[in-house]
Amino acid sequence: MFRKKTIPTTHQVGVMPIIPASLFIRCGVGDAAEPSPPTLYAIEQPSQPVAESLQAIVHETSTSVLFDPKAVRGRVAHPVSGRLSAFDAITAAL
Repeated sequence: MFRKKTIPTTHQVGVMPIIPASLFIRCGVGDAAEPSPPTLYAIEQPSQPVAESLQAIVHETSTSVLFDPKAVRGRVAHPVSGRLSAFDAITAAL
């Protein structure tokens, strides 16, 4: 009528699940989870309109930034200077 549930033993399961995990560790896949440091760029931007500052930073860092030109019209960005990541440069400008 009802089958009794059994817990698989090592004889039934085998050692196979251990092998893929050890291959991942040996091949360096375990290291892939650690973030790499961001690329730093030499940024020298004077205080200028926000749209121009963002476009210059995007050009220098080869990143993409979407913004509404109407939303930043009439606003002036802070000067940005130093070796910064793209994120830090954009944050400093704003």
